[in-house]
Amino acid sequence: MGQKVSRVYGFFVKRPIQRYNVEERAHKVISKIEDPSGPAMRAPMFQSDKEILERVRQENPNFGQEMSSKDSALHTRLRDVYVESHDPPDLVDYQENKQRHQNPEKPLPVNRTSSFAELHPGVGRATKVTTTKRGKITLESALDMLTEHGKNPDVNDAERLANTYRLNPDTLSHVLKHYQLFKIHIPEVKETPDFDPLKAGQTWVEDTKDELKGAISLMEEHKAHRKRLAQKDDERKKLQKLGPGASKQ
Repeated sequence: MGQKVSRVYGFFVKRPIQRYNVEERAHKVISKIEDPSGPAMRAPMFQSDKEILERVRQENPNFGQEMSSKDSALHTRLRDVYVESHDPPDLVDYQENKQRHQNPEKPLPVNRTSSFAELHPGVGRATKVTTTKRGKITLESALDMLTEHGKNPDVNDAERLANTYRLNPDTLSHVLKHYQLFKIHIPEVKETPDFDPLKAGQTWVEDTKDELKGAISLMEEHKAHRKRLAQKDDERKKLQKLGPGASKQ
């Protein structure tokens, strides 16, 4: 009962009071915000933030005025500042500096090309390596080696490829056994004759005749079976009419 009363009170009394002259009151608030000469309006602050801001303003009355006022001394220094840059004397000669600071234990790369034209599949960024240690192989060379072995495994066996790429024959035999490249098998396109649904096939008439013959023979068998059942039913009824001693006679 109380909920119904509060609902009726809110709908007929409270809501009309809250919305009384709401449009004019909204225009007053908007005009205050749009008026540049009026006092500044801001969102309400927390009580703790409000107390901190009041304490800072009491301790420093000129707080915030530096941001709105122009500092002539700073403006003059920014206007007169000038910076000149000069290279140090030991870095002027680039070639001499390059030879002087090069570490033989950590040599810089001579070939700085990051990629070349013939990219191998599966290699996103191909870095061209000029020399490799014995027993090591680059990814590009490994792909070439597997391709050669896949094309002609009898000729390009483990022993020959090991001599060509300077690898261990036993290790290379395991690599050739367990690693292979993906192969793409494209199925052949079969030629299908044009099909015309309105054109009769070669054995269309003969098949129809055989189906009709089979259906007719099946219907005759069902008819004969029903006739035999009817005859047995008539004989049973006659025996029932004659009585129990008729079957013995």
